[in-house]
Amino acid sequence: MSTHRCPFCGHEYDKPFVLCVHCGMNMATGRIEDKPVVEEDDEPEAVSFGRRALAWTAEYLPGLFRPVVLICALLLGAVGLAITLMGIIMTFAFFMLLEGGMVLIVGTLAYAQAVAWVLWGEMGFLPSLLTDFDEMRWTLWLVGLMTPGVGFIIYAKYFYVAG
Repeated sequence: MSTHRCPFCGHEYDKPFVLCVHCGMNMATGRIEDKPVVEEDDEPEAVSFGRRALAWTAEYLPGLFRPVVLICALLLGAVGLAITLMGIIMTFAFFMLLEGGMVLIVGTLAYAQAVAWVLWGEMGFLPSLLTDFDEMRWTLWLVGLMTPGVGFIIYAKYFYVAG
């Protein structure tokens, strides 16, 4: 497993990072923040929930801290969901099984790429990003992929049952 070292304080991390929680070095801007996220002198109870949540988010969702990546991921995710919905409509409303299935796959892949960008923090091609995922990122990626589908199923169930 390769380690990544903070260029300012030399602290080692197992995964790529955006913000060093020990010295406050922001890798995206190259500047040191005023206060590090976790101070060495803090007692475990004294570290606020907000700081622990920020450190967890910076580790597992680094795309949220990069505005260009986040905006592109949101746009691609919206396009992917729209294409997926179009594939579902083509398949079930117009009985175009082959065409609707292919559109559904394209939409799902576009949405999956958007979720991977948020989890990885960089824009890249899906298979290369997925090879470096750890267990937590795989879990977040699968939950992110399943959320719209579960929403569609719940909506369809209540829409058709009520109608």
